Amino acid sequence: MGDTGPGGGKNDWFLPSRDELALIWTNKDTNDIGAKLNMQIGYHYWSSSQAINSDAWGQLFDSGDQGYNDKANTNLVRAIRAF
Repeated sequence: MGDTGPGGGKNDWFLPSRDELALIWTNKDTNDIGAKLNMQIGYHYWSSSQAINSDAWGQLFDSGDQGYNDKANTNLVRAIRAF
């Protein structure tokens, strides 16, 4: 039984909140989780947390800083699953 397509046959993927992204960043070196999640150091990842109507929170994967940007900006996303 291999990969059955996008999402590995799972349909419970979601965009992490800003707090969940912060936990991923904090633990990125634990068991090499950053590499396992294919998180690219130096890039900004969107969260599902809205700042204001036109802005959403994101996480920088070099400094760990969080901030919000206009939703029209192009940033990376990384869907996750609860387990």
